[in-house]
Amino acid sequence: MASHKDDAYVAEWFKEHQATFEEASFKSGVPITRILWKKPNTSCYRVDYLIYGGMLLVCGDLGDAAYQWSGSINLKFLAGCDIGYFGGKCRASSQEPRGKTWDSERVQRWIEEKLAEWATDNPIVNIDGPEETETPRAPITFERCVELMWDEDCESLDERITHPQAWSEFRAESKGLILSDTEVEERSRTGEKSMEYPRMQFECCEDYDVGYTWDLHTRAHLIGLKMAYAQLQAREAAAKADELEKESAS
Repeated sequence: MASHKDDAYVAEWFKEHQATFEEASFKSGVPITRILWKKPNTSCYRVDYLIYGGMLLVCGDLGDAAYQWSGSINLKFLAGCDIGYFGGKCRASSQEPRGKTWDSERVQRWIEEKLAEWATDNPIVNIDGPEETETPRAPITFERCVELMWDEDCESLDERITHPQAWSEFRAESKGLILSDTEVEERSRTGEKSMEYPRMQFECCEDYDVGYTWDLHTRAHLIGLKMAYAQLQAREAAAKADELEKESAS
């Protein structure tokens, strides 16, 4: 699982947790597994996992959620998931829709990437010398982009990225993202010329859900599964080693 800024924070919650593993079967023969993940003598950051068929149900001190797969799953399988795959299986959550949350910093990073990509793809062309030359273009900063959007469209870009609905409305209403602070000549359908800032139209890029990231509790559900599985595996290995030592001593 790729590291995230909150992963170490979540792992700190779980550093004294102990995993309890229970398994039973209904008459159908389908096993139901319970993993209780908690620190002894407290319910703080307690997580209760139930696995049945292709369903994982999570409840406890870190929110409730239901995850679903098309086939049967087990703890080993879940511990091997990454956050993108795991989070994508969320069908219901007590957090924001399907375990996601909005991150305006993520949108800003996305905008900065687009500004940098455009600058790379559009070097400054010099035709005044004996032959045409190209000079790398430095991308404008996010702050400068905000200023240009405000001056041109009366839209405060830094405010519109703070909420998914505001961002959606901005994408629908604006004339595109300004990519450079150097105006270029544009010709309209009527043939009239005007000076315009280069723009990226949102329909030309994959920006759907760009500001959503996995909620802290969704991350905690998966990190808890991984830590519980590692702990149970370590216990099993230690038990086997003790058993072998006793056999060799007898």
